[in-house]
Amino acid sequence: MSKPEDPIAKLEEQITCAICLDRFKEPKVLQCHHTYCKKCLEKLLDRAKQTMVNPVFECPECRKHTPVPLNGAAGLDTAFQTVQIMELREALKRAKGPLIVRQNTSVDKGDSSDEGQEASPPSLKKPTNMCPRHKASERKLYCECGEVICFQCLKDHPGHKYDLVSEVADKHREELKYILNPLENKVIRMERALTLLGARSTEVSAQRDKIELEIHTLIEDLHQILNTRKESLMVQLEKVASKKLKELNTETDYRETVQAQLSSTAKQIKEVITVKSEVEMVERKAKLFEQAEEASKAFGAMPDLLNIDVEADIVFSSPPNIKSSWVSLGQILTPSSPDPANCICTGQGLEAAKVEETAVITMEAMNYLKEPIEKPIPSLKCNLTYQETPVRCEIDKKEGNRYEISFMPTNRGKHELHITIEDEHIKKSPFFIKACVPVEKLGETVMTIGSVRPWGSVINKAGELIVTECNVDRVQVYSLSGKKLKTFGSGRGPHIMQFHHPCGVTVDDEDHIYVAEGSNYRIQKFTREGQHIGFVGQRGNKPQDFAEPKCISFNPVNQRIYVTDLNSVKVYNKDLTFLTVIGGKGNGKGKFSRIFGITCAPNGNVYVSDLNTKYIQVFNPEGEFLFWFQNEVARALHRNIFGGRDVASPKTVFANKEHLYVSSDSHYNINVFTLDGRILHSFGHDGFDSGQFRRPHQIAVSETGMVYVNDYENDRIQAF
Repeated sequence: MSKPEDPIAKLEEQITCAICLDRFKEPKVLQCHHTYCKKCLEKLLDRAKQTMVNPVFECPECRKHTPVPLNGAAGLDTAFQTVQIMELREALKRAKGPLIVRQNTSVDKGDSSDEGQEASPPSLKKPTNMCPRHKASERKLYCECGEVICFQCLKDHPGHKYDLVSEVADKHREELKYILNPLENKVIRMERALTLLGARSTEVSAQRDKIELEIHTLIEDLHQILNTRKESLMVQLEKVASKKLKELNTETDYRETVQAQLSSTAKQIKEVITVKSEVEMVERKAKLFEQAEEASKAFGAMPDLLNIDVEADIVFSSPPNIKSSWVSLGQILTPSSPDPANCICTGQGLEAAKVEETAVITMEAMNYLKEPIEKPIPSLKCNLTYQETPVRCEIDKKEGNRYEISFMPTNRGKHELHITIEDEHIKKSPFFIKACVPVEKLGETVMTIGSVRPWGSVINKAGELIVTECNVDRVQVYSLSGKKLKTFGSGRGPHIMQFHHPCGVTVDDEDHIYVAEGSNYRIQKFTREGQHIGFVGQRGNKPQDFAEPKCISFNPVNQRIYVTDLNSVKVYNKDLTFLTVIGGKGNGKGKFSRIFGITCAPNGNVYVSDLNTKYIQVFNPEGEFLFWFQNEVARALHRNIFGGRDVASPKTVFANKEHLYVSSDSHYNINVFTLDGRILHSFGHDGFDSGQFRRPHQIAVSETGMVYVNDYENDRIQAF
């Protein structure tokens, strides 16, 4: 009688490769429905390539041909039925229970076995990948919905695409590795931050103890200063009061003398009339008349007895903010004297002036009651310096209480103006005045900074020029005098601290740096020192995705980041969270054909340049269209037309409080407009010499009006 077939042995035949005679590993099925291991098919293909002009998979069993996919054996369909049989084989083997040791029919010397003896199976660890719903089935499939399932779960995922876990594991492992590195870097940075916090706490505690001692010392010094100031004020008070009292005493003495003379004469006349004899009265009459006439003359010499020339108008004027002016606790003043703390200056010359042009500011003289003082002030002085070098300034007395102070800066940069009365500064003095070259005179290069393909540029609040170098994938930081301060960026790549064609750059109100990457389709954020903070963006069609990020600008009014992206503007918060999109493809108002430059003016308005339509469109901070202009741009650019070329396209733009600077894409020049689109000046043209450009890119303007232009193809930054 034949023995029954072992089901596991039967299944073993179904999961054995006919080439390697071993259990299938990554089974792949040919078009003839025969199944082999992927590695066996790869070896089969290698042999075919040596003998065939157009290699194909030739089945070892039926000799039918199967075309080779682009990625070789890996591109063949997976034999999922074979995988299911392998799964079933494992399930049956686990469900068979204790093994029965059969009697050995062969006789070995010294060896015997007892028939029917049970042996315990080896201990098996329960697989961790078993399906929680189908207990006997392992999860070996990865569904496109993100779940790992077994074959029996397929009925719950109709129409879904799936792969073997073993085939997609490497891909997922690499993706996890990609996010692991940034996470580990964040952990390291957080550990550093915690260390810095601990060190900072220690510093703060030490500073508290140190400053506490300084405060005690300062208060003691202030007591001494206050006592000294008290004595000085008392001397001033005594001087002013003594002068007035002396004048009053003189007047009093004179009046008392006249009064005594009048009283004595009146008393004598009264006695003669009432007491003396008639003879004596007649004899003294003439003498008494003389005395009365003399006293009357003295009395008549005083025009108005009730009009006293010396006023009781002494006051003590202390500074409004006693804490900030404790050194000078006040002045002894009278209403006829100017009070420096109440004298004010006005005029545009206080904030900015133009080189080699006369600037005028007006001062109004006021007393401690804030009443105008019209009489001249001999002690009024002004002192103007540039880098400790004196600059001539003049004072001209005008009508009423007005004075005009005029000066002419000879150098670009910050000037310091001191205005004093009796060596005391007037209100808000000293004044710091920025002297700029008039935009109409721009065009002469004052400095050149070497840079490799400089693209974007911006000046931060610390007075540093930050430049992206597009072709070498790095960011350079310079002083405004051209000295290189630092470089950051670890080369070309998609990881943090790496760049791929960095383009536009901007800074926020905390001097954080934002860099737009044209080929990584993202924005990276850094500290002022160049330490990575975060990034946002990827290539795609979603609103927050990028197609061609170029220029970027920070809006100081609503604290948002604006990025140009082909035919729209993407708007983000400072923490790189996405907000909205401005514009879209089109040629009308609020639409774009191919935008390039963007800048946010100090008033919050957003200026966007379109290369194709040649318009500059202006929006409010919320993205609402305000106006556009092109004709003025055309007229400005026509001034530098060469060889009959058409109107050039506006490329990059930069706006400050007064002006809009626009670079020309094909005429290689810079044009300056008012913020409402009126042309003021144009300078530069195609060339390699000083003041000439080859594809000028982003523009940055300093507080003193220095214009930095990225001369892209000339590998330099020119300052005007």
